[in-house]
Amino acid sequence: MNKKILLVLTLLLILLSGCNNKAAKTKNTTETETPISQSNENNNTDVSEEEVEVYIGYPEGEVSDRKVLYDEEGIKIELINVVYDEDSADVCIDFENLTGESLAVTLTKLEINGFHKEPYGNYTIPHKAKARFCEYIFFNDLEYMGFKNISEIIVGFSADEIESESDRNYIIEDLLIETNLPHEDSKKLGSNSFSVVEGDGIVVTGTGWEGNQDESYFGLYIKNQTENKLGFAVEDVMINGYVLNSYIYCNLPEDSGGFTSMNFSSYELEKIGVKSVDDIKNFKFVIYGYGIPDYEEVFRSGRISIDF
Repeated sequence: MNKKILLVLTLLLILLSGCNNKAAKTKNTTETETPISQSNENNNTDVSEEEVEVYIGYPEGEVSDRKVLYDEEGIKIELINVVYDEDSADVCIDFENLTGESLAVTLTKLEINGFHKEPYGNYTIPHKAKARFCEYIFFNDLEYMGFKNISEIIVGFSADEIESESDRNYIIEDLLIETNLPHEDSKKLGSNSFSVVEGDGIVVTGTGWEGNQDESYFGLYIKNQTENKLGFAVEDVMINGYVLNSYIYCNLPEDSGGFTSMNFSSYELEKIGVKSVDDIKNFKFVIYGYGIPDYEEVFRSGRISIDF
Protein backbone atom coordinates (compact mmCIF):
# COMPACT_ATOMS: atom_id res chain seq x y z
CA MET A 1 0.00 0.00 0.00
CA ASN A 2 2.78 2.37 0.88
CA LYS A 3 4.51 1.51 -2.40
CA LYS A 4 1.38 2.39 -4.36
CA ILE A 5 1.11 5.75 -2.60
CA LEU A 6 4.79 6.42 -3.22
CA LEU A 7 4.39 5.57 -6.92
CA VAL A 8 1.43 7.92 -7.29
CA LEU A 9 3.32 10.75 -5.60
CA THR A 10 6.31 10.16 -7.88
CA LEU A 11 4.13 10.34 -11.00
CA LEU A 12 2.54 13.59 -9.79
CA LEU A 13 5.95 15.16 -9.24
CA ILE A 14 7.05 14.18 -12.76
CA LEU A 15 3.90 15.67 -14.29
CA LEU A 16 4.26 18.91 -12.34
CA SER A 17 7.90 19.17 -13.33
CA GLY A 18 6.97 18.75 -17.01
CA CYS A 19 4.34 21.52 -16.86
CA ASN A 20 6.79 23.90 -15.20
CA ASN A 21 9.40 23.21 -17.88
CA LYS A 22 6.84 23.85 -20.64
CA ALA A 23 5.76 27.11 -19.02
CA ALA A 24 9.38 28.16 -18.63
CA LYS A 25 10.07 27.32 -22.26
CA THR A 26 7.05 29.33 -23.42
CA LYS A 27 8.05 32.28 -21.26
CA ASN A 28 11.60 32.29 -22.58
CA THR A 29 10.37 32.11 -26.17
CA THR A 30 8.01 35.03 -25.64
CA GLU A 31 10.74 37.17 -24.14
CA THR A 32 13.28 36.51 -26.90
CA GLU A 33 10.96 36.89 -29.93
CA THR A 34 10.65 40.40 -31.36
CA PRO A 35 7.11 41.42 -32.32
CA ILE A 36 6.68 41.81 -36.10
CA SER A 37 5.40 45.35 -35.86
CA GLN A 38 8.33 46.41 -33.68
CA SER A 39 10.83 44.73 -36.00
CA ASN A 40 9.40 46.50 -39.06
CA GLU A 41 9.43 49.81 -37.26
CA ASN A 42 13.07 49.42 -36.24
CA ASN A 43 14.15 48.37 -39.74
CA ASN A 44 12.28 51.16 -41.54
CA THR A 45 15.03 53.54 -42.57
CA ASP A 46 13.14 55.09 -45.51
CA VAL A 47 10.77 57.27 -43.52
CA SER A 48 10.34 60.60 -45.34
CA GLU A 49 8.49 63.66 -44.17
CA GLU A 50 6.13 65.33 -46.63
CA GLU A 51 7.39 68.73 -47.66
CA VAL A 52 4.85 71.45 -47.00
CA GLU A 53 5.29 74.88 -48.55
CA VAL A 54 4.57 77.59 -46.02
CA TYR A 55 3.07 80.89 -47.15
CA ILE A 56 3.72 83.82 -44.84
CA GLY A 57 1.83 87.08 -44.56
CA TYR A 58 -1.44 86.02 -46.17
CA PRO A 59 -4.86 86.80 -44.66
CA GLU A 60 -6.73 84.01 -42.91
CA GLY A 61 -10.38 82.97 -42.79
CA GLU A 62 -13.43 84.61 -44.36
CA VAL A 63 -12.83 88.01 -45.95
CA SER A 64 -16.30 88.70 -47.36
CA ASP A 65 -19.97 88.77 -46.41
CA ARG A 66 -22.68 86.67 -48.00
CA LYS A 67 -24.38 88.74 -50.69
CA VAL A 68 -26.87 88.41 -53.57
CA LEU A 69 -25.04 89.53 -56.72
CA TYR A 70 -27.89 89.15 -59.23
CA ASP A 71 -31.62 88.38 -59.03
CA GLU A 72 -33.43 88.93 -62.32
CA GLU A 73 -35.39 86.96 -64.96
CA GLY A 74 -35.55 83.82 -62.84
CA ILE A 75 -31.81 83.69 -62.19
CA LYS A 76 -30.35 84.27 -58.74
CA ILE A 77 -26.60 84.47 -58.21
CA GLU A 78 -25.35 84.66 -54.64
CA LEU A 79 -21.86 85.00 -53.21
CA ILE A 80 -21.48 82.44 -50.42
CA ASN A 81 -18.02 83.48 -49.22
CA VAL A 82 -14.41 84.28 -50.00
CA VAL A 83 -12.16 82.31 -47.66
CA TYR A 84 -8.38 82.30 -47.32
CA ASP A 85 -7.34 78.70 -46.69
CA GLU A 86 -3.84 77.34 -46.01
CA ASP A 87 -2.73 77.65 -49.64
CA SER A 88 -5.52 79.37 -51.59
CA ALA A 89 -8.29 81.93 -51.55
CA ASP A 90 -11.55 80.09 -52.26
CA VAL A 91 -14.47 81.90 -53.91
CA CYS A 92 -17.86 80.11 -53.77
CA ILE A 93 -20.92 81.35 -55.67
CA ASP A 94 -24.39 79.77 -55.97
CA PHE A 95 -26.26 79.96 -59.29
CA GLU A 96 -30.00 79.22 -58.92
CA ASN A 97 -32.24 78.54 -61.93
CA LEU A 98 -35.92 79.51 -61.66
CA THR A 99 -36.46 80.27 -65.36
CA GLY A 100 -38.69 77.30 -66.11
CA GLU A 101 -36.10 75.76 -68.47
CA SER A 102 -32.90 73.77 -67.99
CA LEU A 103 -29.79 75.91 -68.41
CA ALA A 104 -26.22 75.17 -69.49
CA VAL A 105 -24.28 77.61 -67.32
CA THR A 106 -20.62 78.59 -67.71
CA LEU A 107 -18.46 80.87 -65.60
CA THR A 108 -17.02 83.09 -68.33
CA LYS A 109 -15.12 85.79 -66.45
CA LEU A 110 -12.91 85.93 -63.37
CA GLU A 111 -10.86 89.02 -62.59
CA ILE A 112 -8.74 89.38 -59.46
CA ASN A 113 -7.89 92.99 -58.57
CA GLY A 114 -8.29 93.82 -62.26
CA PHE A 115 -6.15 90.93 -63.54
CA HIS A 116 -7.75 88.21 -65.63
CA LYS A 117 -7.59 84.60 -64.45
CA GLU A 118 -8.88 81.82 -66.67
CA PRO A 119 -12.17 80.63 -65.08
CA TYR A 120 -13.28 77.03 -64.84
CA GLY A 121 -16.68 75.56 -64.16
CA ASN A 122 -19.84 74.69 -66.05
CA TYR A 123 -23.03 72.94 -65.04
CA THR A 124 -26.33 71.86 -66.52
CA ILE A 125 -28.89 73.19 -64.04
CA PRO A 126 -32.53 72.06 -64.23
CA HIS A 127 -35.42 74.35 -63.31
CA LYS A 128 -35.72 74.88 -59.53
CA ALA A 129 -32.16 73.72 -58.91
CA LYS A 130 -28.85 75.41 -58.23
CA ALA A 131 -25.13 74.74 -58.60
CA ARG A 132 -22.18 75.97 -56.59
CA PHE A 133 -19.24 77.41 -58.52
CA CYS A 134 -16.01 77.39 -56.50
CA GLU A 135 -12.82 78.96 -57.79
CA TYR A 136 -9.55 78.28 -55.98
CA ILE A 137 -7.03 81.09 -56.35
CA PHE A 138 -3.80 79.52 -55.18
CA PHE A 139 -1.21 81.62 -53.39
CA ASN A 140 1.42 80.86 -56.02
CA ASP A 141 -0.98 82.46 -58.55
CA LEU A 142 -1.26 85.52 -56.32
CA GLU A 143 2.51 85.69 -56.00
CA TYR A 144 2.69 85.54 -59.78
CA MET A 145 0.27 88.49 -59.95
CA GLY A 146 2.33 90.31 -57.34
CA PHE A 147 -0.03 90.76 -54.39
CA LYS A 148 -1.58 88.93 -51.42
CA ASN A 149 -4.74 90.91 -50.66
CA ILE A 150 -7.72 90.24 -52.93
CA SER A 151 -9.84 93.34 -52.56
CA GLU A 152 -12.01 93.05 -55.67
CA ILE A 153 -13.30 90.15 -57.78
CA ILE A 154 -15.38 90.48 -60.95
CA VAL A 155 -17.24 87.47 -62.36
CA GLY A 156 -19.45 86.85 -65.38
CA PHE A 157 -21.73 84.01 -66.50
CA SER A 158 -23.30 82.71 -69.67
CA ALA A 159 -26.46 80.57 -69.53
CA ASP A 160 -28.14 78.85 -72.50
CA GLU A 161 -31.57 77.26 -72.48
CA ILE A 162 -31.50 73.55 -73.31
CA GLU A 163 -34.10 71.94 -75.60
CA SER A 164 -36.43 74.91 -75.47
CA GLU A 165 -38.25 76.57 -78.34
CA SER A 166 -36.73 79.97 -77.67
CA ASP A 167 -33.08 78.83 -77.21
CA ARG A 168 -32.56 81.90 -75.10
CA ASN A 169 -29.08 82.94 -74.02
CA TYR A 170 -28.45 84.89 -70.81
CA ILE A 171 -25.28 86.98 -70.60
CA ILE A 172 -24.55 88.21 -67.08
CA GLU A 173 -21.45 90.38 -66.90
CA ASP A 174 -19.31 92.26 -64.41
CA LEU A 175 -20.75 91.14 -61.07
CA LEU A 176 -18.63 92.87 -58.43
CA ILE A 177 -17.44 91.14 -55.26
CA GLU A 178 -15.73 93.36 -52.71
CA THR A 179 -13.85 91.86 -49.78
CA ASN A 180 -12.91 93.55 -46.51
CA LEU A 181 -9.20 93.55 -47.43
CA PRO A 182 -7.35 96.75 -48.39
CA HIS A 183 -6.33 97.28 -52.01
CA GLU A 184 -2.78 96.25 -52.85
CA ASP A 185 -0.95 97.29 -56.02
CA SER A 186 0.79 94.60 -58.03
CA LYS A 187 4.50 94.41 -57.31
CA LYS A 188 4.99 92.72 -60.68
CA LEU A 189 4.07 95.94 -62.46
CA GLY A 190 6.29 98.11 -60.30
CA SER A 191 9.55 99.80 -61.15
CA ASN A 192 11.12 96.58 -62.51
CA SER A 193 8.59 96.16 -65.33
CA PHE A 194 9.24 97.54 -68.81
CA SER A 195 7.33 98.02 -72.05
CA VAL A 196 7.84 95.30 -74.67
CA VAL A 197 5.45 96.23 -77.47
CA GLU A 198 2.27 98.25 -77.96
CA GLY A 199 -0.11 98.52 -80.90
CA ASP A 200 -3.53 97.54 -82.32
CA GLY A 201 -5.08 97.75 -78.85
CA ILE A 202 -2.50 95.35 -77.37
CA VAL A 203 0.02 96.31 -74.67
CA VAL A 204 2.73 93.83 -73.66
CA THR A 205 4.82 94.52 -70.55
CA GLY A 206 7.81 92.49 -69.38
CA THR A 207 8.15 91.66 -65.69
CA GLY A 208 11.66 90.20 -65.97
CA TRP A 209 13.37 86.89 -65.32
CA GLU A 210 12.89 84.66 -62.31
CA GLY A 211 14.29 81.21 -61.66
CA ASN A 212 14.74 78.27 -59.32
CA GLN A 213 16.65 74.98 -59.46
CA ASP A 214 14.13 73.43 -61.87
CA GLU A 215 13.31 76.20 -64.32
CA SER A 216 13.57 79.85 -65.25
CA TYR A 217 10.81 81.96 -66.73
CA PHE A 218 10.30 85.34 -68.34
CA GLY A 219 7.11 87.04 -67.15
CA LEU A 220 4.71 89.00 -69.33
CA TYR A 221 1.67 91.11 -68.58
CA ILE A 222 -0.63 91.42 -71.61
CA LYS A 223 -3.42 93.98 -71.84
CA ASN A 224 -6.18 93.38 -74.39
CA GLN A 225 -7.82 96.75 -75.05
CA THR A 226 -9.82 95.55 -78.05
CA GLU A 227 -13.52 94.66 -78.13
CA ASN A 228 -12.86 90.96 -78.84
CA LYS A 229 -11.66 87.94 -76.90
CA LEU A 230 -8.11 87.14 -77.95
CA GLY A 231 -5.58 84.38 -77.46
CA PHE A 232 -1.82 84.93 -77.56
CA ALA A 233 1.17 82.83 -78.58
CA VAL A 234 4.93 83.20 -79.17
CA GLU A 235 7.39 81.90 -81.75
CA ASP A 236 11.06 82.29 -82.79
CA VAL A 237 12.15 82.24 -79.14
CA MET A 238 15.92 82.62 -78.64
CA ILE A 239 18.21 82.99 -75.62
CA ASN A 240 21.77 84.18 -76.22
CA GLY A 241 21.31 83.34 -79.90
CA TYR A 242 20.09 79.76 -79.33
CA VAL A 243 16.61 78.71 -80.44
CA LEU A 244 14.54 77.14 -77.65
CA ASN A 245 11.02 75.75 -77.56
CA SER A 246 8.58 77.71 -75.42
CA TYR A 247 4.96 78.74 -75.38
CA ILE A 248 2.48 80.85 -73.46
CA TYR A 249 -1.12 80.20 -72.53
CA CYS A 250 -3.10 83.41 -72.36
CA ASN A 251 -6.72 83.94 -73.41
CA LEU A 252 -8.09 87.37 -72.55
CA PRO A 253 -11.65 88.68 -72.78
CA GLU A 254 -12.16 92.12 -74.24
CA ASP A 255 -10.72 95.03 -72.24
CA SER A 256 -8.84 92.88 -69.74
CA GLY A 257 -5.28 92.04 -68.78
CA GLY A 258 -3.47 89.00 -67.45
CA PHE A 259 -0.09 87.52 -66.57
CA THR A 260 1.66 84.74 -68.43
CA SER A 261 5.23 83.51 -68.85
CA MET A 262 7.67 81.68 -71.09
CA ASN A 263 9.20 78.82 -69.10
CA PHE A 264 12.50 77.04 -69.72
CA SER A 265 13.79 73.97 -67.88
CA SER A 266 17.18 74.16 -66.18
CA TYR A 267 18.25 71.14 -68.24
CA GLU A 268 17.61 72.96 -71.54
CA LEU A 269 19.29 76.14 -70.32
CA GLU A 270 22.40 74.37 -69.04
CA LYS A 271 22.89 72.81 -72.48
CA ILE A 272 23.48 76.32 -73.86
CA GLY A 273 25.64 77.44 -70.94
CA VAL A 274 22.96 79.21 -68.89
CA LYS A 275 23.25 78.17 -65.24
CA SER A 276 21.24 81.07 -63.80
CA VAL A 277 19.19 84.00 -65.07
CA ASP A 278 22.30 86.17 -64.67
CA ASP A 279 23.82 84.29 -67.62
CA ILE A 280 21.02 85.45 -69.96
CA LYS A 281 22.36 88.38 -71.94
CA ASN A 282 19.90 88.55 -74.84
CA PHE A 283 16.31 87.36 -75.29
CA LYS A 284 14.35 87.41 -78.55
CA PHE A 285 10.82 86.36 -79.49
CA VAL A 286 7.77 87.20 -81.61
CA ILE A 287 4.33 87.49 -80.00
CA TYR A 288 1.03 87.41 -81.87
CA GLY A 289 -2.67 87.47 -81.04
CA TYR A 290 -5.64 85.72 -82.65
CA GLY A 291 -9.40 85.92 -82.33
CA ILE A 292 -11.40 83.41 -80.32
CA PRO A 293 -13.05 81.24 -81.54
CA ASP A 294 -12.10 81.86 -85.20
CA TYR A 295 -8.27 81.83 -84.62
CA GLU A 296 -7.81 84.59 -87.19
CA GLU A 297 -4.59 86.48 -86.51
CA VAL A 298 -5.23 90.10 -85.51
CA PHE A 299 -1.90 91.19 -84.04
CA ARG A 300 1.77 90.36 -84.64
CA SER A 301 4.87 92.03 -83.28
CA GLY A 302 8.19 92.27 -85.03
CA ARG A 303 11.09 90.32 -83.56
CA ILE A 304 11.51 91.66 -80.04
CA SER A 305 15.10 91.78 -78.78
CA ILE A 306 15.85 92.51 -75.12
CA ASP A 307 19.38 92.91 -73.75
CA PHE A 308 20.20 92.34 -70.08
